[in-house]
Amino acid sequence: MYIPAGVIFIVIMLIIGYICDKRGRRTAEEKAVAENKKIKLGTQGKKVLNRCTEIIDVLENKNNVSPSCLVELSDAIGKKLSRLVDIEEVKDNGVERLSWCMICDVAFHLLVSGQYHLHRGTLDPFKCGVNMEQVYLAAMEEAVNLGFNEEEPKNETIKYYYELKNEVG
Repeated sequence: MYIPAGVIFIVIMLIIGYICDKRGRRTAEEKAVAENKKIKLGTQGKKVLNRCTEIIDVLENKNNVSPSCLVELSDAIGKKLSRLVDIEEVKDNGVERLSWCMICDVAFHLLVSGQYHLHRGTLDPFKCGVNMEQVYLAAMEEAVNLGFNEEEPKNETIKYYYELKNEVG
């Protein structure tokens, strides 16, 4: 029985990626925390960033897809938070809402940037784009469930995301 070399290569790479991700998940979380400490944020900014990291970790574990997008996504969120001038004016009850909104917004922009694409319209399975897409879609859905967004704007945004996703890469 002949199995093409390309198929064997892909299967081996997927197995190695799965093993490395299971071993590296804890170190990815530790790296994200270390990266977040380098970003200069006030008290509220740190609260939002920590909550974002917790949410991303929960959503990733729910989907169980590798490789992890925790480091890339939390780093991008931290950088965006550091540029927000009025972040310290956010009340404690607004931290949860802002956290979900930041995850949705930053994941959207990273996914349509093209840096996680294999080719036009297809996310690279060896980068964290596939996982980030699942985190993004789950965060959009949960934002509606929590009352932070409404169903119609969510559907329009996701439709727009798929249009952009198919144009870049």
